[in-house]
Amino acid sequence: MKNLISFSVKHPVSVLMYFCLATLLGLVSLFLINVDYLPDAKDRFLIVNANYQGAKAKEIRRLISIPLEENLSSLKGIKNIESLSCDGRSWIKIELKWNVDADKTLLDTKALLDAAVDFLPRDCPKPSVQKAQESDDKAVKILVIPKEESLSNASAFINDELKRKILSFDDTAYVKTFGLTDPEIKVIVDSKLSSYYGLSLEDIAQTLTFSNFDYPAGTVQDGENDILLKTEGSFKNFTDILETNLKTNEGPLKLKHLASVTKSDKDIDAFCLYNGKACGELLVFCKKKHNPIKLSNKIKAILKEMAEEKSNYEFILESDSAAEIKSAMRNLILNAVLGCLIAFLLLLGFFKSIKIALSIAAVIPSSLLFTSLVLLSLNKTLNIISISGMTICLGMIIDNSIVAIESAIENKNGKDFSKKIEEAFLSVKLSNTASTITSAIVFVPLFFIGGIIGELFIDLAISVMSGLFLSLVYSFTVLPALCLLFLEKELKAAEPFGFSWIESKRKKILKITNPIKGLCPALAAFFLLAATLVCFPIRKELQPSARESYFCEKINFPCGTNINLIKSKAAALSLRLREIQEIKSVLVWGGKHKDDMGFNSSPDSKKECVFIKVSSAKISKSKKDVKKTLDSLLLEHSLQEKKDLISERLEISDEYLLTGQDDDALLNEAKELFGNNFFPCEISEQRTFIANKELMDKLKISPYVLSKTLKNSFNGSPASSYFENGKEIPITVQFEKKEYSAEDKLDSLKIVLGQDPIHLSTLGRWKSQSQESLLFRRNGKDAKIVGKAIAKKAAKPIKKRLLSMQDENLKALLLDGIFLLVLVLALLYCILGAETESLCLPLYYLTAVPPSFFGAAFTLLIFGSSLNINTIVAFMLLFGTSVNNSIILHESGGKKTSTVFITSATSIACLLPFAFDPFRLNPQSSLSLAVAGGLAFSTAAVLIMTPNILHWSEK
Repeated sequence: MKNLISFSVKHPVSVLMYFCLATLLGLVSLFLINVDYLPDAKDRFLIVNANYQGAKAKEIRRLISIPLEENLSSLKGIKNIESLSCDGRSWIKIELKWNVDADKTLLDTKALLDAAVDFLPRDCPKPSVQKAQESDDKAVKILVIPKEESLSNASAFINDELKRKILSFDDTAYVKTFGLTDPEIKVIVDSKLSSYYGLSLEDIAQTLTFSNFDYPAGTVQDGENDILLKTEGSFKNFTDILETNLKTNEGPLKLKHLASVTKSDKDIDAFCLYNGKACGELLVFCKKKHNPIKLSNKIKAILKEMAEEKSNYEFILESDSAAEIKSAMRNLILNAVLGCLIAFLLLLGFFKSIKIALSIAAVIPSSLLFTSLVLLSLNKTLNIISISGMTICLGMIIDNSIVAIESAIENKNGKDFSKKIEEAFLSVKLSNTASTITSAIVFVPLFFIGGIIGELFIDLAISVMSGLFLSLVYSFTVLPALCLLFLEKELKAAEPFGFSWIESKRKKILKITNPIKGLCPALAAFFLLAATLVCFPIRKELQPSARESYFCEKINFPCGTNINLIKSKAAALSLRLREIQEIKSVLVWGGKHKDDMGFNSSPDSKKECVFIKVSSAKISKSKKDVKKTLDSLLLEHSLQEKKDLISERLEISDEYLLTGQDDDALLNEAKELFGNNFFPCEISEQRTFIANKELMDKLKISPYVLSKTLKNSFNGSPASSYFENGKEIPITVQFEKKEYSAEDKLDSLKIVLGQDPIHLSTLGRWKSQSQESLLFRRNGKDAKIVGKAIAKKAAKPIKKRLLSMQDENLKALLLDGIFLLVLVLALLYCILGAETESLCLPLYYLTAVPPSFFGAAFTLLIFGSSLNINTIVAFMLLFGTSVNNSIILHESGGKKTSTVFITSATSIACLLPFAFDPFRLNPQSSLSLAVAGGLAFSTAAVLIMTPNILHWSEK
């Protein structure tokens, strides 16, 4: 460090040129680094999917889910394992611990599934596994509303044009569609005529398939050339379909004599409505380490182009993460500018020189650019966490320069100004280096601890440490060069700081406190106890809640309710809610999406659930109006509490579990406690056909043939597709649904087996039964999930019966936080011991920590903020900062009171715009509030406690 200072004094111009070069590189990095809302999240979830068609939920649970759970529990690094058993399918979701390699675990899981064929049913296909995709960033949600044409035509446009164009972008990871319908050609067969002619639906579908085909007819030789031949047989229009010849027991028959052909939409599995209008939804996800803002801009350009070309569609950007990122970044940058301005005005007031104030403040933009360069080199992004790290340490960055400039002012007299400057900066090299190390060392454990804190705040640690490192280098290189080139006159005219009023009061207090032996340890113990007591009444949460611009209601329809009926009721409800004055828009969606594994593996993925997202200017009033409307309609509903973005990204659940060992007893208990306000709660009425085995054997009808025939009779039999304008449209052969939709008509169904139609009632009888069609397990126990809003209203005895998943995370966070803070204190002790060559003196330095801890906790309590993941990081930051003040006072013999006061004042001033956040726009406000309060209180305490340490250490 001595050589660096000497070089800077002797070569000031060279130093400034190197500094300008580094600044230029930092500017370039701003254009190259990606921007995101949060740091990249590691893959932590695996989803196993096992199909076993024909089996009911309880059989799936017994034969598939439980054996797979037991087999997969041998994997290393599992935190939780959940299974969802439904008719014909099992979903198993594996949550890994934070420091586990998901790719390696994925390979291990595949190996275990390969061996699972030994204990799974013989006809069960091998289960598959994949990583959950939720760790990717959702960039935008697009709604496409057809103005005139049908939604099925819009679906073709969305899939064939819009989705394809979005997928062509390099930044796009994948696109999920929801609420779309596809066209279908239905061949509606008269059941009586088909029975009379001995034709089953499978026979008709097979004939259509063979007729709808272009047949190859070999080759012929024309001289030296071979010519391919084919016969054209594919359907060109509906007339071709109806003119198909069928083979019956009475001879050839045209299809048109017993069937009609219509083109309509497929039966929907899901729907999406915007302000009562049917629409298609696209969720666009951004690739990891790519810029969602760039992707959003590309999508906006495409939508603008589409809106001009496709006037029959309305395009709405319902949500845009880029807008959220820009808003958060804008808020952070504005607060940073205000903080810097306040700090500059304080420096101007202290030094009474614009040049000196500017020379000190110039380190702030330099540190920000250098931090951006470091983040880019480490393949990190500019996000809310990393920018928060840059901004919360703005005041700390200028501390080294303030100490160095004060030393230069005190040592300004002499003939050789350059020599005096060198001596002045050499005199503070140890204190500046020590304070920088102690401030930075507290963040080192974040790189090793893992967990929620490590996952989120490594970027913040890199930002703070980079800024502190540059501030130290700046104070020993650029600042001496600036003093020699531009500040000689200002430094010679400047006077040492004087806070006479504060000093006089402090001396009076010291006269009383210094003679008291053991005062410092006693005060430290008192503050530690007080801080612990203050922490109890403070609200605990993972992440501070953000300002709401919308809210969601969940409506549960009775199990088995037809999806078309749900859609019609949702459309009427949407229009009714739009009549409420404050509401801006209403987005309603419901049903299940067969391609979304993450959604289908969730216990609340019940198709009878409808979600309503209401955007409003007055959230609290709109919540009351919506609740009143839903209550008046006697709809079973619950308010869905909005998750913060961190909990959403990391998939941190805030729900409650009711667990047990017997699913039937658990279901009864859940109904008794919560009615139907829990999930999964899907009790379905089922009809089981009990076949007459003797008659089946006599007629040579296998159970498989009977099952397939029944399925086709009710759901239709697929034939080869029809092509229209180059688009493939499926063909389904089916009976008129109303013929067998009622229960009393099931026995009248005639099925064709061979050549003769047989009444279904002849082959057996129907048996009715009710049972759960969704069964959920967590960590080897049957479980029911209760929403946070319902659990809050429950009585205390019921709450004790519930297991809070959020409390689990809070407990893990608390344990990680305590371990982290103890580790930080141990590191500080080791560093201070190495710097002072003493075993006892570091302990006295560390007595400055409890006052800062108390000040931070007391500030959080007074301002109604919460104790959360951000405040733990604030405590870490405070531990290093509060010790720095003790170091400065000790090395100066208690004389540099003004330095401690100025450095603390500027650090607090830079934090004030971040700390006060009445509109809840800044997610890091609690962090800034804790640091500002802790620093203010610890500074006052250290000015009294450190002289007491000096007094007794000298004796």
